[in-house]
Amino acid sequence: MNERDDKAETQKQWNTDPCGAETAAEHEPGTAAFFRRIDTERYESYAPWMRARMGFEGFVGKKVLEIGPGRGTDHAQFARAGANVVCVSRTEAN
Repeated sequence: MNERDDKAETQKQWNTDPCGAETAAEHEPGTAAFFRRIDTERYESYAPWMRARMGFEGFVGKKVLEIGPGRGTDHAQFARAGANVVCVSRTEAN
C-alpha cells in the first residue's frame, strides 16, 4: 500500500468509527445524553486522570488548536473552561 492509500484508509476508519461512537450507542447521536455518556466514559472510566493532567481550567483566554478532535470531548472541555478554541478535522463524521 502506498502513502496515498494509507491516508485514504486512515480517513475511512475515522469517518466510520470516530472516538467514542460505540460508547454512547444507546443514545441518539448528537443529543445531550449521547455526549454526556461519552464524557462519563472518557473522564470517569477510560482515563479518570485526564481532567487533572490536561488542566483545562489553565487555558482561560488562551488560544487552543486541536487537530483531529474525534467526538470533540476534550475540545468542549477547553471551551467550557474559557479557552478560545479552534479545531481542524479531515473526517466527515465528527
